[in-house]
Amino acid sequence: MAKAVERLGDAAAVAAAARALPPPAQAELRATLAAALERLGAAAAAAAGPAAA
Repeated sequence: MAKAVERLGDAAAVAAAARALPPPAQAELRATLAAALERLGAAAAAAAGPAAA
């Protein structure tokens, strides 16, 4: 539980720092994170193999 609370605190700190960025940098960060999540999803789907389809 303590680790989960620590991670929430880390996430809140990252979110606060992201909000402090100028709008163009925020947009770039969002695009980068979206691309990373897409790659992660593709990797997870590939790892699951045909059984997940």
